[in-house]
Amino acid sequence: MYKSFISKFLLITLIFHSVISCGGSGESSTPPATINQAPLSSAGEDQEVFEHVQVTLSGSGSDSDGSISKYEWKQVSGTEVELSGLETKNSTFTAPQVEDTITLSFQLTVTDNEGKSSKDAVDVVVKNNTSPIASAQGTIFLKSGEMAELRANSSNDLESTLLKYEWSQIDNSNLIIELSEPNLEVITFNVPHVDVATIITFELMVIDEGGLYDSEKISVAISPQISEKLNDTGVLLCGSTGANNNESCESELGENGENIPDGQDADFGRDNHSNFDLDGHAGFSFTKVSEKGTPLPVESTEWTCVLDNVTGLMWEVKSSDGGLRDKFNTYSFYDPMYSGVNKGTKNGGTCTGNSCDTSSFVSEVNEVGLCGHNDWRLPTRMELISIVDYSSGQSELTIDTNFFPNTQIFSFETLTSSYISATRYPKDISWIFYVSYENGFSGSGYFHSGYYSRLVRTVSE
Repeated sequence: MYKSFISKFLLITLIFHSVISCGGSGESSTPPATINQAPLSSAGEDQEVFEHVQVTLSGSGSDSDGSISKYEWKQVSGTEVELSGLETKNSTFTAPQVEDTITLSFQLTVTDNEGKSSKDAVDVVVKNNTSPIASAQGTIFLKSGEMAELRANSSNDLESTLLKYEWSQIDNSNLIIELSEPNLEVITFNVPHVDVATIITFELMVIDEGGLYDSEKISVAISPQISEKLNDTGVLLCGSTGANNNESCESELGENGENIPDGQDADFGRDNHSNFDLDGHAGFSFTKVSEKGTPLPVESTEWTCVLDNVTGLMWEVKSSDGGLRDKFNTYSFYDPMYSGVNKGTKNGGTCTGNSCDTSSFVSEVNEVGLCGHNDWRLPTRMELISIVDYSSGQSELTIDTNFFPNTQIFSFETLTSSYISATRYPKDISWIFYVSYENGFSGSGYFHSGYYSRLVRTVSE
């Protein structure tokens, strides 16, 4: 029994000391020291950029048991660049010029408030960038009141599809076009009213992701809204009963007191109500056209074709260079496709072409693509007459030489003043109609004779 008591006493003593040592007394003890956790760092996503662009390295950092006290960027490989914002979250640099694709590597070190740090790396691939190619397209011959559309969708870039577009009007025509959305790939605008043919010019700027750009200009011809489909005669003066044909139509009596009857040629037509003279004399309305087919301002000193804004016909302008379209070249009439008996005379004129007949001349002009087109043809008799200006006070030629220079009168060298048509004389299978701009006369002559030629094409019906 005594032994049992001793055993119990020892057990209770042991438990008591165990409880005290475990804090069972209710008194607090000193906690163990905590260990600082390293911050988390991120140098951002890898990037692909073009040369010359500004690049932003977007870093970040976080610390679960403290705060971030420092960011530090450095370049670890690749062509050296100048970093700005080395001790900020975001560092920037300009991508260097490269011939081939290169890789630049950067490292971000993030340090927390207790001095512990972590690192992360990011790669930037720099690619060579070539300039985009701007292509401005659209209908370049317009009439007042129409809706115009200009397109940049044929512009391209070898490296980028994210192109920016900027359209602007750059001419000095005083005709202001309002472009409501000049940054679209395709723009539209209402064609304003004009009294005379007017040329306006736009510039298209195409900019790629790398900031490189290209530009192209496009000129647009705006013609008046013309209801007539035929040109007028150009006659501005009236005749009196005394046979004086140079009287003012606004007077009732002529210089010598003779009556001036109403209802004469000069009282009607475009030469009466649209006599502006800026784009053609006495109601005629012309637009000069370049060798490539683009419209030119009226003051241009070099042009290759002329568009008749009334009839919709585009005419060849003769040259004086001794070449294919020289003003002195003459041609015999020849039509190998004619189904009748007489096809005409082959190579019967005098020229610098391969064969001096109308068929060969048309073929050669279409082969070179005069003014950007290959549908040139010999005009009909009435088409040739349509550009005759019968007005008084003009030059010795009955055609507006401001638009049709190098038009010929009779020459002993060529023995003709006549421009050949495609219209056959119905009473003789070997004759063809012609028109002379020396006096506006139309007649007919043999196929084999040598005639001047002025080709035409139809732009609009």
